[in-house]
Amino acid sequence: MPVMTQTTRRVTYRGDPAGAFLLADLLQREGVTVEWEPPHEQRGLAEIGQGVIVAIAARGTLAAIEAAVAMFRKHMHDKTETEVTIEDDDPED
Repeated sequence: MPVMTQTTRRVTYRGDPAGAFLLADLLQREGVTVEWEPPHEQRGLAEIGQGVIVAIAARGTLAAIEAAVAMFRKHMHDKTETEVTIEDDDPED
């Protein structure tokens, strides 16, 4: 049975503040530990449509991180203003 090694990846989210919360939740559901500063979601007219950039430190298996991001992208398929990237933060990999 293969050993699933733990890794740390920086997951960068760009888009609506609510999407950042969904992404963090999906990562946690896949067993990934997340460290991040949630954006302050504003509900006023001036803030509607404003995007945020959020960096999430995700620690878990690369397969779990990629699975959560894939689920997020599938869920947000029609949101062209949403972008998620996975970057290598673990110098030991």
